[in-house]
Amino acid sequence: MRPALLLLIPGLALARPVIQQVDDGTINWTTREVRVNGVGTPVILSHTGAATPRDPYEQAKDDARVRIARVLEGLPVDHRKASEVAALESIFSSTVRGYRADAPLHFSDGTVHLPATASFAWGPALAGPPVPQPADAPTGLVITLAAPHEPRMRLTLSAPGAPTVVAGLPGDLVGAAGVIWVTEAAEATHLVGPRPVVCTATPGPRAGTLVLDAAGAAALKHPGGVQGGLAIVLPQPKK
Repeated sequence: MRPALLLLIPGLALARPVIQQVDDGTINWTTREVRVNGVGTPVILSHTGAATPRDPYEQAKDDARVRIARVLEGLPVDHRKASEVAALESIFSSTVRGYRADAPLHFSDGTVHLPATASFAWGPALAGPPVPQPADAPTGLVITLAAPHEPRMRLTLSAPGAPTVVAGLPGDLVGAAGVIWVTEAAEATHLVGPRPVVCTATPGPRAGTLVLDAAGAAALKHPGGVQGGLAIVLPQPKK
């Protein structure tokens, strides 16, 4: 079954983050976080009610780590899954170790649920050595899509008369600080810095490819690339 993609409104948080539901939890493509629910259940050994010595809370913590790892490894990158990208292995290992947990929920049968969140947003710190840029150089790229597209961590960008580039992972010349998926252009501009290149695009024939307009073509020709973040604005559903 294909994961469901939802546009949710979480109160005073970002206006309408792009949320995707998967088997082990949810992916917030706007904040670039995964959220899971770790579960620890005592196993009854006999009619006396004796339970395994393993603390259900410890079980829940381990289960949360396993679920986070599975969600991260299944994230679509370009035409691959994250588990197939060697450069992400160490980043995801740190992410799993550093997950954040909410207060555990204890149930009458001894079961423990542990809501947990982990971030896959690396930002400038892991984007790679910056290429020297003029003071007025673009700080990011904002692309408004003309048609829906499934979120992913890396994209291939092309335009007539411009080089085709990959964008979104550390070391890429475009969007090395990561791809942010949003529903509001104003929000996207705020997220990628004060001087973004703003353009439109249509999804290409292959998953993970976008064809940019003239403004985007000029950005792809920029000698140092477009560093900073890459924000993708999804089209609004018609009312």
